[in-house]
Amino acid sequence: MVTLLFLLVKFELHPPTVLKHLANNVVLQSPFGYGSFATTLMTLSLANLGIRNIENQAVFIANLCFLAGLGLLISAQWEMVKGNTFAYTTLIAFAFYYGGYGFLLIPSVGIVDSYGGKTEQYYNAFGLYLAGV
Repeated sequence: MVTLLFLLVKFELHPPTVLKHLANNVVLQSPFGYGSFATTLMTLSLANLGIRNIENQAVFIANLCFLAGLGLLISAQWEMVKGNTFAYTTLIAFAFYYGGYGFLLIPSVGIVDSYGGKTEQYYNAFGLYLAGV
C-alpha cells in the first residue's frame, strides 16, 4: 500500500487485485508469447534459408511488428502483473528485437535506400544488427 500526501489530502493506493486475479487465474500469457516467438522465428528462419525461393522479406513485416513485436509486448506486460520478472525480461527483449527487425524491413522508412539498395554494406550492417542486438 502506498500513501500519498497531495495538497494535505491523504490518498491510499492499493495494488490492483483484479489484475492480479486475471494474471494468475484467467490469462495464459506465456504460451501466447512463446508461440508468437516460435512462429516468427520459424517462418523467418525458413525464409532466410531460401525455402520456396523467397527473396523479398516485406511479407514478414506484419509478422515481426504485430505478432512478435506487439504480441510479445502484451505477454510481457501480463507477466509483470503476475510478478514473473524473468519471463517479463525475456519477452520484452524479444518484443523490441522483433519490432526493430520489422521496422528495418519497412520500405517507406528508407533504410535499404540509404545504403544504395541491397549492397554488401547493407548486408554487413544488417548482419551486425542481427548478431549484436
